[in-house]
Amino acid sequence: MKFKHFCEKISSLSDFENELDAIFKGDFKITRHFVDRIRERHINPEEIVATLKKFIDRYSDSLASNKKKEVAGVVQDLITNLNIPVNWDNRGTPSPKDDVVHLITVMKKKGFVPNNPNDKVFKIKEGINDPNLFKAVIVAGGPGSGKSFIVDKTFGGTGARIVNSDEFTEHLLQKNNLPMVFQRSDTDVGQKQTEIRYKAKELATNKALNFFNGMLPVIIDGTGAKYDKIMDQKKALEEFGYDVSMLFVNTPLEVALDRNQKRKRTVDPELVKQMWEAVQNNLGKFQQAFGKNFAIVDNDKILTDKKDIHDLNLRLGKISRQFIEKPLQNYIGRKIINTLQRKKGKLVSDLGDINIKDFKV
Repeated sequence: MKFKHFCEKISSLSDFENELDAIFKGDFKITRHFVDRIRERHINPEEIVATLKKFIDRYSDSLASNKKKEVAGVVQDLITNLNIPVNWDNRGTPSPKDDVVHLITVMKKKGFVPNNPNDKVFKIKEGINDPNLFKAVIVAGGPGSGKSFIVDKTFGGTGARIVNSDEFTEHLLQKNNLPMVFQRSDTDVGQKQTEIRYKAKELATNKALNFFNGMLPVIIDGTGAKYDKIMDQKKALEEFGYDVSMLFVNTPLEVALDRNQKRKRTVDPELVKQMWEAVQNNLGKFQQAFGKNFAIVDNDKILTDKKDIHDLNLRLGKISRQFIEKPLQNYIGRKIINTLQRKKGKLVSDLGDINIKDFKV
């Protein structure tokens, strides 16, 4: 829709909301200020829709599964310098189809910086030319280590997709009216919970394969208790074309036990202890296996001092740049990107069948 047609056709907020709902098959809410800005600044609505499409394609899955129900941020198209402040409400469900997207305003400004430093910045670039393609980070840390908090702080706004079976586990437990507290597997309830856990891992694996097809940056959120499983994931990803790094979230046992008891979906304390010990025993081997692509973050307390928070943000920002934003090293991945650029393809499947062996969540 050109600007002239927009002015002729859109006479109310609901008109524009309905247009966006129809285009994206979603639920959009816009402010009067958003529409006024389009008219006053003569911003091309087609450009807005194109930017929103890239934003939704790249970030919707990670926002839908975000632990925070609402995420505020700014969509920044680095090609057109279009900036769209948004508020994403995932309604507490893992499906993007249930979400509500609030569009606050829109402006064209190069190098725009949000007023609120806590707002996420969702950077949009042309797909196949995005420097973050073919980047994977495996996150290690037992139950109660605070991995979700560290992952959100480190990789929020990078476009990295989260691969985690927990979101499916919780959704399936609720759907089947089963308790969030896992019971012994030799009980009827425990057996059903175990079956759901395996189903959740299968669903998470299928979701990951779709991400791999798009060469998207991914965060594999696990525990690291099984060293061989992590090595199998690392090998499969590297053979597919990914640069693979590890972020190890380190937490004392007593802190992990305390956090576990406060979670909605708790794990038996004895199992927490066993997994914590297994992860700690693998620490040295992970450092050796990942080398310079390994980082460890201590997450043993809630930070209140501004300097401590600032220092943590600087540290996590450095990890993000090192693992996600640095140039791709993997020869296989670079070759695939070059071939797709030459053939004007967008997905690995455009070159034939996807073949990523032995990857399981």
